[in-house]
Amino acid sequence: MVGTGRSSAWRSVALEYDGVAKYSEREDLYAEKVREDALRSVGCLVLRATRADLRDPRRLLRDLRSHVPQDPEAAKQRRALRATQ
Repeated sequence: MVGTGRSSAWRSVALEYDGVAKYSEREDLYAEKVREDALRSVGCLVLRATRADLRDPRRLLRDLRSHVPQDPEAAKQRRALRATQ
C-alpha cells in the first residue's frame, strides 16, 4: 500500500485501488488525478492499494489503521475483543 505518512491532520481516509484495467482511456488517468487532488484539498488522506494488498486483508487493514490516529479507548476495546477470540 502506498500513502503519505501518519498525521492527525487528516479528516478522512480514502482507499484507491490501483490496477491497469480501470484505465481504458487516457482521460481515465487524468480524471483519477483530478479526483485525488479534490479529495486532498478537503483534508482527505488518499492511500493506494494493489491486487497484492487485497490478497492479505489483515495486513491491508493493519496498514490502513497505521495511517489513522487511534482513539486510545477504542484501541483498548479492540485489543480486549481480540484477546477473547
